This record gives sequence, C-alpha cells and structure tokens, in this order.
Amino acid sequence: EKNGVKVSWKIADGADGYSIYRRPLSSDTWTKAGTVKSDASSFLDTGLLSGTQYVYAVTPIINNSEGAKIESSVIYFIKAPDNVSATNEIDGIKVTWNRVGGAVSYTVFRKDSFGNVEQIGVVEGNDNVSFADTDVQDGVTYTYTVIAVNALGESKFSEDSNSLYRWNEPVPATPELYEGGIRVTWSAKSNAEK
Repeated sequence: EKNGVKVSWKIADGADGYSIYRRPLSSDTWTKAGTVKSDASSFLDTGLLSGTQYVYAVTPIINNSEGAKIESSVIYFIKAPDNVSATNEIDGIKVTWNRVGGAVSYTVFRKDSFGNVEQIGVVEGNDNVSFADTDVQDGVTYTYTVIAVNALGESKFSEDSNSLYRWNEPVPATPELYEGGIRVTWSAKSNAEK
C-alpha cells in the first residue's frame, strides 16, 4: 500500500478475533500492530519505518487466549512519496515531493490532458526531491506521480500532483524610452487570447 503494509489471512473457525504482530527482520522482538474482530481477514499497518524489512504474524484469539503465531514471509516497505506538487517555471514545469526514508532514487511519471502517461526521469539520491520537466507544451494540462526506489524494491505510486495548465508567461524585454513614454515588448504566445 502507499503508506503501509496490508496483511491478509484466512478466517479461522471459532476465532473471536485476531492479533497482528510485526518485527523488523533484524530483530527477534515482536510488537503488536493491532487487533481485529472475528469477521476481519486483513489489517492495514501504517506505523512503519520506510526502508525497513518486516516480518508479520497473525494469531487467532479463542476464549481470550491467543494461539500460535503464523508468520509471513519477509516484506520490504518503502513509503510512497507524498505532497507531489507541480509549478510552472520559465523553462518548464518543476515537480517536487517529500523525501522518503530508505529511497536511493525517485522515478517521475507524467500524464497529459490527452491521456498519455510516460516515465520522464529518474532522480538519484535520497535528498534530491525535485525534477525539471522541460519537454512540455503550452496549452496542455499535466499531472505527475512519483515512486521511491531502493535496491530491495520500490514504493507504490504517489498520489497525483495538482493538475497544472502549462503556460509559459512571456518575458518582457528591456523597456525602451521613446518620445512620449516607455515601450515594453515581449514574445507573442500563439495560444494567448489577449
């Protein structure tokens, strides 16, 4: 999941509920992540450290007593980037997001208003949390999404950024003095109404 791990199991006959435990792969100490009712068959655990390998265990509760722990395989969790944002810049669109613990790189994807989706770049480094998209067209709306990557795996896709209409505002030239006033010129935009 984007911000946690979903643990699932088969419902046990006679169980009054289930306890869910987790431990980092590097530790033998179990922590109770939560308890659910007898009709539940899954649990979303969000109290995790990004970039960490975990093992889970589920125990049925019968007559107020917990049964044996049934362990999962090793699960690697890396959080999806959040707060993905897009802003217009003179030379393109700047995409930013929050740093993700455990990430060694980030992959950036773009969707345009025509429905085209493509990977447009890879940003190396945990602290490098922005990307300049210079291959954009005026008059097109774009949204962006980012995944965090580590040698052990990758996150789910982030939530989409804000939808941004690409508009490269004209840059005025140096004002020119002339008799009776000041003349300011700029480059014309083909899709400008005024």
